[in-house]
Amino acid sequence: MLTSRKLANGVYRRPNRKSAPQQYYLLMCGAVSGLSIYGAVRTVLAQPWTAPPVSQGVAAAGVVLAVAWFSVLMAQTVLVQLQRSFDHRRLGAFGAMVGLASPCVAVAGAVLRAQERANLSPELYAQAEVMVVVHLLNAVIFMICLSLAVARRETSDFHRRWMVMAMLALVPEAVMGRDPTALGLLTIYGVTDSLLLVSLGRDRFRLGRVHRAYRTGVWPLILVQAMALGLYIGRWPALLAVIDSGLSGRI
Repeated sequence: MLTSRKLANGVYRRPNRKSAPQQYYLLMCGAVSGLSIYGAVRTVLAQPWTAPPVSQGVAAAGVVLAVAWFSVLMAQTVLVQLQRSFDHRRLGAFGAMVGLASPCVAVAGAVLRAQERANLSPELYAQAEVMVVVHLLNAVIFMICLSLAVARRETSDFHRRWMVMAMLALVPEAVMGRDPTALGLLTIYGVTDSLLLVSLGRDRFRLGRVHRAYRTGVWPLILVQAMALGLYIGRWPALLAVIDSGLSGRI
């Protein structure tokens, strides 16, 4: 038996206080999961019955994946609280696969909606085109945060914080629905940013500083939100032309 914190592979284990269960992450995960699952189910219920079967199927698949990922995440957080790290890791691979698939389905649904509206009013089509980019931006930042969380899974302080940012990055995908207004999108980002500020404040209070994971990840999150809002409100003609070419198969 090893008597020091040094493991058999020569790596030193971090102090136990860093990996001890912390109620804050359970509360954060529960709040974000509940909000996202509610938003995802509400989005599907708002799906018009006149939508094509393929579009309805993609929307349903997106909700199933979002609910599954947040459910797995909640289960993993509970397992950490129970100090069952082995079971937590066993669920990790499945959670990562579901998590990476969820935003991809959301982007696919946005593309289908844009193609369905190609022959409708120009305003509806332009809005659908912009939503493709908004979904894509949200998907990219979520995948980056989730990938970094998986990469840093051996260092719990980094892993937990990257998972918090991944959760918050996925909230807009689940909550914003088919056709959010600019005010609605701004409200969604405001809620996620408020939760992020709570996490930053907690670090400042407990550690005397903001953790390096947050200092690295908060700026890309804010940049993506600013770009999404700018695109949604501005409807830049040059960008819409590129999206239109992509949807029609000309690029």
